[in-house]
Amino acid sequence: MIILKKTNGLLSKYHIKGIYVLIVAYVIFVSFVNSSFMTWGNWMNLLRQVSVYGIMACGITFVMIAGRTELSAGMMISLLCEICCLFVVDGVDNQFLAVMIPIILGAALGLINGVLVGVVRLNSFVATMGTMSVFMGIGLYVYNNSRQLYASQANRFFWHMGNSSVLGVPIPVIICAVTAIIAALVLKKTVFGQQVYAVGGNIVNARFSGINPTRILVIVYVISGTLTGLASVVMTARVMGISSKMGAGFEFICLTAIVLGGVSVKGGKGNISGSLVGVLILGILANSFTIMGVNPYMQYVIQGLILAAAVAVQMFGEKGGKT
Repeated sequence: MIILKKTNGLLSKYHIKGIYVLIVAYVIFVSFVNSSFMTWGNWMNLLRQVSVYGIMACGITFVMIAGRTELSAGMMISLLCEICCLFVVDGVDNQFLAVMIPIILGAALGLINGVLVGVVRLNSFVATMGTMSVFMGIGLYVYNNSRQLYASQANRFFWHMGNSSVLGVPIPVIICAVTAIIAALVLKKTVFGQQVYAVGGNIVNARFSGINPTRILVIVYVISGTLTGLASVVMTARVMGISSKMGAGFEFICLTAIVLGGVSVKGGKGNISGSLVGVLILGILANSFTIMGVNPYMQYVIQGLILAAAVAVQMFGEKGGKT
């Protein structure tokens, strides 16, 4: 017990989260088990795989900091991937529209969520669960009526966006990094960002301070939808095809990563960098499990346990801080 207290004191002194220490130790362990884990190629592949989650997580982080949740993102990205693919199938070369339409449509779908939560004032859990079902239904309709399910390799710009690299760094990773930098600057350096934190921290106080919570909630959902649209473009370009409900479970992964990264489930606390660290941690676990031959279905079990543990630790910490 004494050792544990001293360790916690040391970590707190240098502002180091225990989860970071654990993941570093885990990386070292996996490296000894399988030497291929620490290769440049494997890490670039890992980052390429989690880039879509990272882009989505940046948008959902805005929603979470504002004190709300987003459950429709997985089915939204499925639908937007299908729309994206329709512009780059064999015989069709509308690569500009393949990029722009999913982003614009994502903003529109996010606006629907924002209106339901911010204007109509529905519970965000219920509202986004409802739109999740709607997006899934529309997505399945589009999928079942699509004659072609694969993007044409002739659309080189689109293919390069998902599969090429710049100086050895995959383009999806670069897109994710640029998105994260912009999102972080908006949250930390703008009045709007401070208003998002204020609404999430205490919506009543925010309203008395002259902030319009309805406007903030609508905007954060539009941001989330827009970045989900961008993520759908990157994902479609990476796999050059679509499948039924290809984004199923993405929202769960992103929410787990965001909470793991320190964003409060109650709102008002957190940042983009923490969310990306959470995404990276889940990516490391998934990649290492694949290398070590762990049953892929066990990943869902472990992710669920991680989410429950992260929320429990977070809630315990918040209660501890009040005493």
